[in-house]
Amino acid sequence: MKHTKSLIAVSLLLNFNLAIAQADVWTPFTVVEVTTDESLSPFDPSIVILPYERQVDSQFAQVGSNPGLFAKGRALFGETGSYAIATGQPSNVGAFAETSWSDAFTILGGTGNGILSVSVRVDGVLTGGGSVSSYRLFVSDTPITLGAEGLGGILGYDDNDNHLTNRGPDDSDIVIQAYGVSPDILAHLSQEELEILNQSPIIHSGSNLFTAEIPFTYGVTFYIASKLNAEVMGDGAADFFNSSHFGATTPDGLAVAGASGTVYQQAAVVPVPSAIWLFGSGVLGLMGFKRRNFVR
Repeated sequence: MKHTKSLIAVSLLLNFNLAIAQADVWTPFTVVEVTTDESLSPFDPSIVILPYERQVDSQFAQVGSNPGLFAKGRALFGETGSYAIATGQPSNVGAFAETSWSDAFTILGGTGNGILSVSVRVDGVLTGGGSVSSYRLFVSDTPITLGAEGLGGILGYDDNDNHLTNRGPDDSDIVIQAYGVSPDILAHLSQEELEILNQSPIIHSGSNLFTAEIPFTYGVTFYIASKLNAEVMGDGAADFFNSSHFGATTPDGLAVAGASGTVYQQAAVVPVPSAIWLFGSGVLGLMGFKRRNFVR
């Protein structure tokens, strides 16, 4: 399915929805696939991905014709879900789901600068010997494009490069970046890999709340994009189909709407004490999962 962008003009009559914009906004997007690769480690930057079943769609996609492998994804503005499962497969064979969205924001009702408080709830479960997950939130003063594999934008973004540049797709800022691995993987990581993992917030099985503060200028449009990945190699499940949930509030504590017309209420808190993190800007990106050196 060929993805097309849409120009959406939003006029809000209720003054408590303060963020409005007219901008080029791409609709939520999903990529799911079952793959084989040349490496047995999710930390190996030289991995070459060889998909043998793949589906790309706007709001929902799934693959599952290969026995023992299944992936699905769903995407709406502010809410996405990624799910992957592999049963009894070789260690270099697995399933992958990636979901993303982007929206434009213009905060009105004030002058000068302000701070937008954002929260993302990521709920899911990681089981088995080969399941991993990652979540990223990007912000930019120019549009964050959907792009294509090898051609920039969020689909062409190499997750493993951000540890060198600390930059997101289209030179955006990474404001939230979190990773999760199953307990079985965690038990077999080297000290170096543990140190890399521990430099970012952890996605635990259960409910995780990540927060950030984004500076803005009243009346000036900026762009936010979200990306949720779930992946299993060999055996296990990464079930994040009921997350992520994005929300934002103005300095006055009011809900925010984007150019898509979506009102982004703050993400509800479902606390798991060890999994609640305060995460600001200047995030260090030191680890990538898949989506790199992609080969058709």
